[in-house]
Amino acid sequence: KTEGKVEINFSLDEDLLQLDQIVVTGIAEPVEKKSLGNSISILQSKELENVGVAQIDAALTGKIPGAMVQVNSGNPGGGTSIRLRGLSTLYSGTSDPLYIVDGITLDNSASSLIDLGGNSSNRIADLDPEDIERIEVVKGAAAAALYGSRANNGVVQIFTKRGQAGRLKVRLNSTVGYDQVIKTLDMISYPYIKIVKNGALTSVTRYDYQNEVFQIAPRASTNLSIAGGDVTTKYFISGSWNNQAGIIKSQLYDKQSVRFNLDKIFNDWFTASLSTNYIHSLNNLVANSGAYDNGFGVLTAVTNLLNTYNSYPDANGVYPLAGFNPANRANPLDVINNWKAPEEINRYIGGIKLDFEPLAGLSVQYKIGYDNYTQNNKYYIPRISSQTKYLDGFSQDATKISTNINSNLDVIYNTALTTDIKSTTAAGTEYFMSEYDIVTSSTQDLTPFVELLNGGSSYDNISEMKDLRKTFGYYLQQTFNYNNFLYITGSLRADGSSTFGANRRWQIFPKFSTSYIISENDFWKENVREYVNYFKLRGAFGYSGGQPASSFGRLSNYYQTSYSGMTGIVNSTYLGNNDLAPERMREWELGFDLEILGGKIGVEFTYFNKKVEDLIMVATVNSSIGFSYQYQNVGILSNKGIELLVKSTNFQLPEFTWGTTLSVSTNNPIIDKLYIGKDITISWYQTVLKEGYAPSTFYQYLIDYSKLDASGLPLRKTAKEYLGDPNPKLLWSLTNNFSLWKNLTLKIMFDA
Repeated sequence: KTEGKVEINFSLDEDLLQLDQIVVTGIAEPVEKKSLGNSISILQSKELENVGVAQIDAALTGKIPGAMVQVNSGNPGGGTSIRLRGLSTLYSGTSDPLYIVDGITLDNSASSLIDLGGNSSNRIADLDPEDIERIEVVKGAAAAALYGSRANNGVVQIFTKRGQAGRLKVRLNSTVGYDQVIKTLDMISYPYIKIVKNGALTSVTRYDYQNEVFQIAPRASTNLSIAGGDVTTKYFISGSWNNQAGIIKSQLYDKQSVRFNLDKIFNDWFTASLSTNYIHSLNNLVANSGAYDNGFGVLTAVTNLLNTYNSYPDANGVYPLAGFNPANRANPLDVINNWKAPEEINRYIGGIKLDFEPLAGLSVQYKIGYDNYTQNNKYYIPRISSQTKYLDGFSQDATKISTNINSNLDVIYNTALTTDIKSTTAAGTEYFMSEYDIVTSSTQDLTPFVELLNGGSSYDNISEMKDLRKTFGYYLQQTFNYNNFLYITGSLRADGSSTFGANRRWQIFPKFSTSYIISENDFWKENVREYVNYFKLRGAFGYSGGQPASSFGRLSNYYQTSYSGMTGIVNSTYLGNNDLAPERMREWELGFDLEILGGKIGVEFTYFNKKVEDLIMVATVNSSIGFSYQYQNVGILSNKGIELLVKSTNFQLPEFTWGTTLSVSTNNPIIDKLYIGKDITISWYQTVLKEGYAPSTFYQYLIDYSKLDASGLPLRKTAKEYLGDPNPKLLWSLTNNFSLWKNLTLKIMFDA
C-alpha cells in the first residue's frame, strides 16, 4: 500500500530517425528499425503530402539518401526513374527498384507501344500519393538479399492507409497548381539573311513558334477518403481524381482511382486483410521528339526548324509541309492541332493476406497478389498532312495486357532461448509469374474523316508479341536478440527462374547483418546519454540478383515468315545461351545512427561497397553460325560511396516549428573487367564500356580548331577520345520545413 503523493519525473526524446518505427522490408517479420544491421529509409504520409507532384516516384525527390530521382520527360502522367546507389545493371531491362504495394509485386514497366519519341510513363504513376501511409526503401544486396534474383536495384515497399477503430473519419483534400517552361529558347530576330553565293542581304520574316507550342499547364487533384471500424473490423475507402495538362498544347492527363482496404479479426488466432485498387486514366499524348524515321516530334521540329519558315496554315486551314525533311518530319503546329495519340489504362491491383497463429510464438502468413492492366495506345495522322511519308493518312492501334501474380508463404517462430537471448526463425517460399501480350496493327490510305483501322485500304503491319517468366524462391532466416541491444541476423535465399540458362537455373543469395545499440549499455546511460541519447553501430553483407531483360534470351528463337504466298519459320538473329546467369551483386555496408540533444539532431551515416558480376548485354557472335547476337554475361561492375542524412529540429514553439533535413550521397561506378578483353561500344557509338572507366563513358571524336580543311572548317581528330562520365558523383538535397499556427506550412528544398 502506498499513501501520500508520488512524483515521477520523466522526459520524452524526439525520434527524428524513426528508430522505433516498425519495418518489414528485407526481413521476414515486422521489427523496430533500430534492430536492423542495414540502412533503410522510411517516408511517412505527411512527407508525401503537398509536394507539388502527382506521382509517387517523383515525390521521393530529395528525401532518400543515395536515391537519384530523374524525370525522363515533361509529359503529364509520369515518366520518372529512380536509381538507388548508382548503377547496378547495364541491360537488364531497367535500373528501377522492385516495387511492392501491400505485399503485391507491381509491374512498373514503361511500355512505348507506339513510338512517339520518349513518351512512356512508369506504371507506378498509377498510384495515388494520398492513399499512401508510408514507404520503406532498401538500396542494395546487404538489405535486399531476401528478395533474391529481382533485388539488385533495391526494393521500394509501399503501405497504403488502413482503417482504425473508433469514430468515422472523413478527409477531403484538393490541390491546384500549374507547370510551365521556365526558360524558352532565344530566337534570332535580325530581319535579314545573307545569301552565301553573292553575299547579298535578303529581307525575311522571322517566327517564334514557342508560344504556339508551349502553354501554362494547370493541374488539379481531389481525394476523398472514409476510414473507420471497430475492434474486429476496420475499413478504408478512397476515391481520387487527377487532371493535369502538359506544357505542350493538346497534352492532357486525366486519372480516376478507387481504393478499398479491409482488415478483419476473426478470432484470437486468425486475421485477414484485403487490399484493392482500381485505376483508369486517359492520356492525350503528343509526339515530342524522335530521330530518323517517324521523327515527327514537336520538340524536334521546333529546335531544328529555321525561324524564317512560315508554318502557319493557309486560308483553307491546310498546314504547309515541314520546313525540312518532310519525309521524316512534320509541321509542329499541325501535329499539335490535328494529330491524335491517346493512351488509355485500365488497371486492377488486389491482394489478400491471411495470418494464422496456431501456437504461442508461431505465426503462419500467406499472401497472394494480383496486378493486371490493359494499356491501349492509338496514333492517328489525317489525310493531307504536313509530311510526305503518310500522304493519305495513317492509323495505328496497340494493346498490351499485363498480369503479375505473386504467392508468398511465411512461417515464423519466436522463442526465448534464455532470459537474455531471444530467437526468431523464419522460413518461406515465393512464386512469382509475369506475362504480357502485345498486339499491334496499322493501316494507311484512310477514308476521309475516318480514324479507325478499318478506314484504311489495307493493313501494312500486324504483329503480336508474348512474354512469360516465372520465378520460384525459398528462404531461411535466423535472428538472435541479446537484451535488446545486440542483434545478429543470417539468411539464405534460393531462386530458380525461367529466365536463367539451363546450366545456371538455381542461384543462392546469402545475407548476414548485425547491429549493436551502444547507448543501451549501463555505462552509456549513466555517463554519456545526457549528451548523446542514442548511438548504434551496424553492418551488413549480402548477395542479390538481377534477372535478364529478355525472358527467352537463353533460347534460340524462331520467327514466322512467308514466301511465295506460303508460311514458315526461320531462326532469329539471336543465339540461345544455356549458360546465361543472372547479374549477381555482392555488397557490404557499415554505418551508424546517432541522436543528440534529446533527439533534436539525428544523423545516419553509411558506407557501402558493391560489386556486380556477370553483367548482361547483347553481344555479337560470328555470323557464320547463322546468328548475329547473343545475350551474354560480359563483365564486372563495382561501386562504392557514402550516404549521410542529418535531421534537426531548429525551433519548436507552440505556434512555430522549423526543421531541416540534409541528404548527401556519393557514387563511383567503375567497369572492373570485361570478359571479352576489349571495349564494348554502345548507344549509337557515342558511349563505351572500358575497363577502369565509368559505365557508358562518352567516347567521341573531338574537333581540332587549330587545324582547318580546304573550306576553312575545323578538322575532326582522327582518333576517338574519352570525354567524360555521365554518372553523377555527388547527390545532395537541403530541405527546410516551417510550420506556423499548425495550419500553415512552407517547404523549401534545394537538390542537385
